[in-house]
Amino acid sequence: MKKIISGLFALLISYSSIAQAITQDELDKCGVYMMSESQLKSELSATNWGYSYADLEADIKIWAAHEFIEVSSIGQSVEEREIYVLTIQKPTAVPEFSISIHARTHPGEEESFYVTEQMIELLMSDDETAQKLLDKCVFTIIPMYNPDGVELNFPRENANDIDIESNWGSSSPEPEVAALKAFFTEKMESELPINIALNMHSAYDCTRYFVCHHPNGTNEQFWLEQQRFVGAVQSYFTGGIKDYDYYVSWSSGTPTRYPESWFWRNYNDQVLALTYEDGNCESAGDFDKTAYALLAGISDYLLNPNSTPKHVKQLEQLTTYPNPLSGSGNMHITFPTENTVILSAKMVAITGIQYQLKLNNYGHTADVELPYLQSGIYILVIETATQKLTERIIIR
Repeated sequence: MKKIISGLFALLISYSSIAQAITQDELDKCGVYMMSESQLKSELSATNWGYSYADLEADIKIWAAHEFIEVSSIGQSVEEREIYVLTIQKPTAVPEFSISIHARTHPGEEESFYVTEQMIELLMSDDETAQKLLDKCVFTIIPMYNPDGVELNFPRENANDIDIESNWGSSSPEPEVAALKAFFTEKMESELPINIALNMHSAYDCTRYFVCHHPNGTNEQFWLEQQRFVGAVQSYFTGGIKDYDYYVSWSSGTPTRYPESWFWRNYNDQVLALTYEDGNCESAGDFDKTAYALLAGISDYLLNPNSTPKHVKQLEQLTTYPNPLSGSGNMHITFPTENTVILSAKMVAITGIQYQLKLNNYGHTADVELPYLQSGIYILVIETATQKLTERIIIR
């Protein structure tokens, strides 16, 4: 019962982090605000989320026996558990590229770990794509970045009840963040700096997507590089991974609190640093297929640098009027494309409270009569048949 209470407390803390995320012009990228009551009950009754630190240590012994894998530690967690890293490379190869992957930042997002595990297994195998990659690349993979959270049954936090995903801008970062930051810094200052950094998470809306970064927070070239990479991965899992513009963040500039923003602020477009979100739900699966798509996409992106992005287009946005507006009244919405099919619409407060909206949809535009809302910052979230659109709304 104590662990369940701790898990509930940690989850409440994570809801408070949504308020911070909204001020950075983005919702929590894993969609914790979308968690259903059944998901919440399931999470609070979980034990190590199905894969414990002891399970990891057992696998570490197996992985370390492979000739391609060297196991070490980047440091220790708050409760002094080792944060293991696997360096995977062919002993005879002279690598030209470096890929870094870390998973289990949020313990309750175990699905992305299973994708990461399958990537490790593929890199150990005779698979042609994996062998081609290891002729040119070295991988460093951290399978469990937050071991304390796993053992304490916390959905998102470490042993200090801190969400280490959004702790990167702190003047006194958590031990896990300090260790990973030092590890990244060492790699970036080496003769073979990181080219691709994947931050593995799982989303509560049960979809697979990348969190891509708006040109306002990066630049136009990086925007196109993200499209090229996501398109390469998608081509190996048709219909399984959303388009690059399904979730776009940083439209108001570069934040300070995330690993990807740390990379951008320190190394600009030298590193393609992205969050990948797998599905966090009972129907999640195809971890092996997803792992293959990620590795094959990495191969195409790095080894075929002149390939054309699968989808290259201007960022699609919606516009609202008026904004700011008073506590209730009519709001007019213009969509980026005609004949937009709306699946759902809601207003999300910084407390996490959701207000479902009924839109009068005219295809290219829509009208909505808002319920009474207290003054503050909200996020309008509209999911269409092809993407998720968001807009920051101010209520006076």
